[in-house]
Amino acid sequence: MKWTPLFWSLILGFGCGVPPQAPSHSGASATGIPQSKHDELPQGFDIRVFAEGGNAGETAQITLVTELDIPKGSYVISALTDRAYLGKFSVNWNDSSVSAHNLLTESPISMPGLEPFDQVYIPMLMEPTVLRQTWNLPNPSDTYDGQVFLVLEPQCVPYALDFTVEKESSGWACTYGEVHPAYPE
Repeated sequence: MKWTPLFWSLILGFGCGVPPQAPSHSGASATGIPQSKHDELPQGFDIRVFAEGGNAGETAQITLVTELDIPKGSYVISALTDRAYLGKFSVNWNDSSVSAHNLLTESPISMPGLEPFDQVYIPMLMEPTVLRQTWNLPNPSDTYDGQVFLVLEPQCVPYALDFTVEKESSGWACTYGEVHPAYPE
């Protein structure tokens, strides 16, 4: 089933439990979603991704390092929550044979926060955070594409950052595009 932006606007709008935001100076719509990927992101929000070499064994390993800048007053639901929130921080690979070698770590660690829709305390990233996780790559000579996905709350706006990891003579390299509004398919 193809998820449309209208569907996600309704789901995220009702699911987040916050009223629509007034248009900002950045040209965002009333829902806070930029009109195009060229519009400005919320002030203080950014995502960067880097790859570090890992142990070489039967498979190649990399440690994916994600630097997440969170604007003051905003939060992202941590990947470490045991609840099945669609908008929590996640790393998704286009190649299903890429597998996690260990659990994701956060620095600083997420703090419990009240999720307004479900009225439960869950781990939230509320300040700039570095997230690290080691991944097994089946073939060190291949190129691997992935995406960081999250919903910036309480704005209730889904964002993604597409990236590519590949082996170079000096080690692993990671290139990434621009952070953009995204709706999961």
